[in-house]
Amino acid sequence: MPHRISNYLICYDIAAARRLNRMEKLMNSSAIRIQKSVYLTRHGPDEKRQLLDRIEKIIDPKEDDVRIYRLTENFTHISFGQGNASYGLTFMVNPFTKETQLNI
Repeated sequence: MPHRISNYLICYDIAAARRLNRMEKLMNSSAIRIQKSVYLTRHGPDEKRQLLDRIEKIIDPKEDDVRIYRLTENFTHISFGQGNASYGLTFMVNPFTKETQLNI
């Protein structure tokens, strides 16, 4: 059985500059930056575990906050303002809205 690939939204707040720099370097090498501390990534289970292990080695769980959300295949993307939506990604829109997809 093939491994399932999933989309993840990774958000973080890192207290110390050194750990923040290490986290940014890791995220820039393995994900697409959406905002300053928010990234979109796509991994199978093994890649995800490797990424989680690397994150755990960087952060201090007493001072830092990292949140990872698995996005369903039909997640909705809505943005306002000056966000750069030129990543060439297709986001699926919630099927209850009667829209099939949103290309950005």
